[in-house]
Amino acid sequence: MTLSETDKLLSKIKSFHQYFEKTDEKVKDWYIILKNYDYKEVCSKLNRLSGSFETGNIVPTISMLIEGLKSNKKVEIENCDVYCPYCERYIELNKYDKHRDKCASISYFLNEYKRITNKEFPREKLEALSDEVFKKQYDTLLRMVQNNPTYSEQLIYIENYFGNEIKTDVKEIIRKMV
Repeated sequence: MTLSETDKLLSKIKSFHQYFEKTDEKVKDWYIILKNYDYKEVCSKLNRLSGSFETGNIVPTISMLIEGLKSNKKVEIENCDVYCPYCERYIELNKYDKHRDKCASISYFLNEYKRITNKEFPREKLEALSDEVFKKQYDTLLRMVQNNPTYSEQLIYIENYFGNEIKTDVKEIIRKMV
């Protein structure tokens, strides 16, 4: 349904119900919900409700008009925050995928860094890094893990990540990182 169709619908409701107040703000508010529905179907529902003995005197609400109707468009979720299990914070939905990828990499980085060096690395420092700088640090850590894997599949994943096998001395990498 378009904004102008929503305006027509509210005019129709006003013609059936003299005390119904139609304002520009109400048209916009109703449009936000009704944009996902077919105008003809909603008007047909309005006609049925208004012509019914039981509901004819009741001013229809949006929920009354769309009850039982199928949305013809994908519902858009706006201003929604999603919980990140890695950092335990809420992130805006439109930024979540990118955040989750980096956050998962940071968690892996911290676990493997501690395992290999037996030292803690501050999460905040990694979070503050630009994507490019973080990728360099992450690649360096992966080279460390490659020389000291916990399990054989880990080596396969890292080799696939780099596209080939890289041989680097662990002590040399630790000196660069610390």
